[in-house]
Amino acid sequence: WKAIPMGAGECIEAFIIFKNGILSMITGTTPVAVAGPVGIAHVTAEVAKAGISPLLEFAAFLSINLALINIFPLPALDGGRIVFVLLEWVRRGKRISPKTENVVHLIGFAMLMAAILIITYQDIIRIVSGESLLR
Repeated sequence: WKAIPMGAGECIEAFIIFKNGILSMITGTTPVAVAGPVGIAHVTAEVAKAGISPLLEFAAFLSINLALINIFPLPALDGGRIVFVLLEWVRRGKRISPKTENVVHLIGFAMLMAAILIITYQDIIRIVSGESLLR
């Protein structure tokens, strides 16, 4: 039964680390440090070398981070959809036209894909140059 409170504590700790990281990147106190799919795969391989326990902890941390990013109020993410649902609620059930919502999500998706491509390119450059993604 120790696992349940330990797991909850680890989730809370991961959330706090994520929140502090985002805030420090926004305020400029630390440089922006993000990784795309290539960078995440590279870091996962490095963490796996340390053993199964660090790998499982990293997988949990990564899962929590992806869940938190997904609820950001950005179009194309679940958080963006939540914004539209809240707008409908504020407008007392009056929906935003599906066409408008689709355009907003399409633009958000295009921007998200562009960001992923740029971040992936930066990951590849860092890996090829020998720079560690683990700081």
